[in-house]
Amino acid sequence: MEDHKNLDLVNTVLCDELLAEIFSHVKDTIDHKNISFVCKRWLMVEGKAKQNLGLCVPGGGSFLSFCSSIQNLVRRYSQITSLSLMMEGEDQNPELLEQVLVAVGSCSHFLRHFRFLAAKATLGGLQALARGCPDISSLHLMCLDPNHMPFLSNFRALRELSLVGCLASEKTNWGDVPAGELALEKLCLEGISPSNSGLGWLWLNCRKLHRLELFNCEGIGDTDTVALMQCLASVQELQLRRCRVIANLILRMVATSCRALKVLIFQDGGDTNGLHHVIRSCTSLEVLELRLPLDLFNEDLAIIAQNGVSLRSLRLHSCWMATGAGIKLLGTQLRSNLEDLALIRCRAIVQDPGTLTCLGQHLKSLRSLNLSDNDLLVDKELVAMLASSCQRLLHLKLRRCRKLTDKAMEYIGRNCQLLRSLVILCCDNITSTGLMSLLTGCQSLTRIWVEKGKLTDAVQNVASKRRVLLPASEPSTSDYQNYTFPAS
Repeated sequence: MEDHKNLDLVNTVLCDELLAEIFSHVKDTIDHKNISFVCKRWLMVEGKAKQNLGLCVPGGGSFLSFCSSIQNLVRRYSQITSLSLMMEGEDQNPELLEQVLVAVGSCSHFLRHFRFLAAKATLGGLQALARGCPDISSLHLMCLDPNHMPFLSNFRALRELSLVGCLASEKTNWGDVPAGELALEKLCLEGISPSNSGLGWLWLNCRKLHRLELFNCEGIGDTDTVALMQCLASVQELQLRRCRVIANLILRMVATSCRALKVLIFQDGGDTNGLHHVIRSCTSLEVLELRLPLDLFNEDLAIIAQNGVSLRSLRLHSCWMATGAGIKLLGTQLRSNLEDLALIRCRAIVQDPGTLTCLGQHLKSLRSLNLSDNDLLVDKELVAMLASSCQRLLHLKLRRCRKLTDKAMEYIGRNCQLLRSLVILCCDNITSTGLMSLLTGCQSLTRIWVEKGKLTDAVQNVASKRRVLLPASEPSTSDYQNYTFPAS
């Protein structure tokens, strides 16, 4: 009997696989740390169960200690599929940091996603990584030496590549460098200047690229436009953020060589002439997101309305110069296909009464609507739009619409019966009364993003019975990496 009481059921009955599954569901950080202190078996199982790992390489006196212990650390977490390495201090000893990459390559054989932002990756480190981690499909590097660029072809499974800056070197004729065609589907470049080298080889050897992202770039590297145009031919998604110097050039090349473009995200750009060419030429465009506060006028909206025959998603951020007349054109021309509309900080919809009413009368297929950051939007305008277009609405965002009141929530509760998610963060005049109207009216609601201070006991009880989640912070929606249209 005494032996039965002392029997360790957890360690005798639960196999490693089941214990690892339990560990994977532990969310609390303190509990995660305590797991490894229970016993050696739990320490071993916790290491095998972990799939994502982030490490910060310390500076100063701790740098040498970290580099000497990295082998044991990555060996403990040998099953990880995602690893991120950052640098905390200024000490960047290339030889020691190469040891880090060699250690990762020798122990992390299941690695698929690797971000190395501690320093410039050396050739020896890249060789060890490619040799020891053959399944790496996503690689994120900084300040890559242009002479090492052709070595990327050794990563046979590589499908996604992100480069933060490239070093400058002597002008190279990349056509004379042996080809190493990459099977890249996604390429992200940040901080590229006209003096950066190596991109010429990259453009020449990317022929299957589906997604291209350029952030804060002032050049296209050491290449002619012909090589880049050939690379753009297969691109289906293009993101240009803070690339004012080269935006017009890139957009014109896309309009000329790319007919498969489906997604265009253009932010903080400049000249809209290139944008006009893309919209007129790329008739398969389905998603268009623009944030050009002082560059978007009624004429630009007219071109979008007349040529966006395939648009299913249109997102306009900080649209200051357009008027209600330009916004209304979007409704009258795009009414048959548009499912997702965002008018964020759009001056016309509050300065020109009736603009939203017109949109509602024509956009009958809307599934997702985002009117966030329109401080002066009032109940009457919102209700007038929803009266015509809320029948199929699934997702509604009204973040920082400070003039909306409980009356608008009462209307939504009565009439938006298919609504699944609602964001009403920073809406000062919406109270717990409005929340109760939503919870008792919208039977399809699964999530309402709202401040904790508005959650009375009565609201939380009703939400619990209805299984409605009430998160206090809205998840980021700026990344379109996995963009999907609202479900039917």
